[in-house]
Amino acid sequence: DSKAARLEEEAAEDQGGRGIAPLVVPGELAAAANAARAATSVALLTGYPCCVADPPTETDGPPGTLALARALQSLGKKVAILTDDCNHAPIAAALAASNAAYPTGTPYPSGTAGIGTPLVRIELRAFPPGDVDADSVTKELGIDHIIAVERPGRSAAGVYCTMKGREMQGIACLEQLLFTSDGSRRGGVS
Repeated sequence: DSKAARLEEEAAEDQGGRGIAPLVVPGELAAAANAARAATSVALLTGYPCCVADPPTETDGPPGTLALARALQSLGKKVAILTDDCNHAPIAAALAASNAAYPTGTPYPSGTAGIGTPLVRIELRAFPPGDVDADSVTKELGIDHIIAVERPGRSAAGVYCTMKGREMQGIACLEQLLFTSDGSRRGGVS
């Protein structure tokens, strides 16, 4: 927990000047790590289509998601990556590169928590814009834990916007996997 506290302190320094320091809640990182450690099947939500270029996604979310996916796999977790259709191509390319480095069926390298554990395929699912049938997705994948990495949330006006306030198009409502329509936490997932 002391390592998590040090990471929280570093994040609160906000060296990029983006105003994120108030978002750092002391103890939250350790609590999240402990919850992930207790999970058996984790969904990683990623993709932030804020760019007007092709592909439209941020470039730091997919590799960070894959690093987290491999770390979770090394702890014996089943992992699925969930994103929007518009983010599928760059995330699939990053996953293909990761799969080339870590072929399915090979054991984790020495020095990792999962040493000797054979790697399994990381599933990638992309969703069209709009609502997601959260109950079906969580049941089908057996998800008991969800982590969002570089994901937009809806504004008070009910739309997804970039940091500059530009409305984003083509967003799948993946937050429905976490919360019900009234804003309460969905049961069965942490």
